[in-house]
Amino acid sequence: MRSQPLAVVECIAFHSWDNGGAGDDVIVVVDMGDRSDDSYSLGFPRGGTWWVRFNSDWNGYSPDFGNHPGYDTFAEPSNPNNSDDMPFHANVGISPYSVLILSQ
Repeated sequence: MRSQPLAVVECIAFHSWDNGGAGDDVIVVVDMGDRSDDSYSLGFPRGGTWWVRFNSDWNGYSPDFGNHPGYDTFAEPSNPNNSDDMPFHANVGISPYSVLILSQ
């Protein structure tokens, strides 16, 4: 059997919205890998500040959790060659095997 090379991606992100715009756009980031990333870069649909609304690694859920800082971020205009096909980009911190939810 022959196929194209397989790219192993341990982190995925998606954009969810109803009408779009501040207060409606949501970015969900899922890290399925065994390492944290202090500055994972990804695309955003709108510029400005995005706040972390949920960090599954917060130790308030369990003292066993790592409490890796999933920080609020500021989305800036993207490079035209951005592979995410989003008009803005920003960095987020994410821990292993965790989920972040960000919104404006």
